[in-house]
Amino acid sequence: MVARSSSERWGIAEWYGRDITALTNAERKVYAQDAKKSVSEVCRPCPFMGSFIPGFTCNKKGGICSTQKYASSGGSTLPTGKRVAICPSRLVTKDVLLAIASDVLDATSVLLVREVPYSLSLVNKRSNGAPAYAGRIDWILVDKDNPENFCAVETQSVYMSGKSQDADFDEIERHNGVLTAPVHFRHPDYKSSVPKRLGPQLESKARHLTNAARKTVVLVDDYVFDNMSELREVQIPEGNATTPAEKKANMLEACEVIFAITKLEPAEGLSPPSFLYTTIADSRTALDAVSPMPAKQFFRTINEIVQAKTKATRAKVFPL
Repeated sequence: MVARSSSERWGIAEWYGRDITALTNAERKVYAQDAKKSVSEVCRPCPFMGSFIPGFTCNKKGGICSTQKYASSGGSTLPTGKRVAICPSRLVTKDVLLAIASDVLDATSVLLVREVPYSLSLVNKRSNGAPAYAGRIDWILVDKDNPENFCAVETQSVYMSGKSQDADFDEIERHNGVLTAPVHFRHPDYKSSVPKRLGPQLESKARHLTNAARKTVVLVDDYVFDNMSELREVQIPEGNATTPAEKKANMLEACEVIFAITKLEPAEGLSPPSFLYTTIADSRTALDAVSPMPAKQFFRTINEIVQAKTKATRAKVFPL
């Protein structure tokens, strides 16, 4: 689990696909102005999705791809340390998708299909009377030479918690594009975003694909993975793992979910993904990264709140 200090300030690392420190003051000022507009007004290209979808434009208001901690150095405040994706598009490039296709499908010639329906409503209908689609899979990678050989790809980044980042945009604009320290305390919020969104997605989408004997790949960055508890891989008997190739083939057959973990690198790059082969149940356990509180500790906690000895606990207790 990643420790966090209340004094940390997280700010912009990559903005509209570019390293914020590589921008000129004039460019940062224009970006700050664009960040406060709607995405339809701005229409800036996304270099990540654009690597395989020509003309793809940024669909995230504010245009922030990733975030970093800011620290003072030599009289300036600069982003430093690990970059964390806060837009799922930041995790998707042609090279990463081809690496997934090679590992999971053993294919080099693949097609990418976007937003594929996978479930039908029991209540709502389309205009032609057919059941309405009730859910879609982000991406399907399909072996061009064998269309029945495919896998799903779900991307998951973190959300930010804290006050609106508009104050940062205003501050940069007010200083004519000079890079300034983040105004408010904001941080990547793993707990409020990843388990709550990805867990139900796995239960629905991955369960459906498992029933069809197909795999679900979850693409995350190393920040998300570091906030998970230990992810248990599927176990293969030693007799079925006499060579690395045999072990991988049997793990791939036994698993339900494959985590592809990548790392944001300088110059807006991504590291080649590493892969872990697991189950839906073990994925959810690792994503939740919690254990039940022992009963005695739980009872003691309730008693302490009920006694209301501090201002903080008194604010939680209401007589009826």
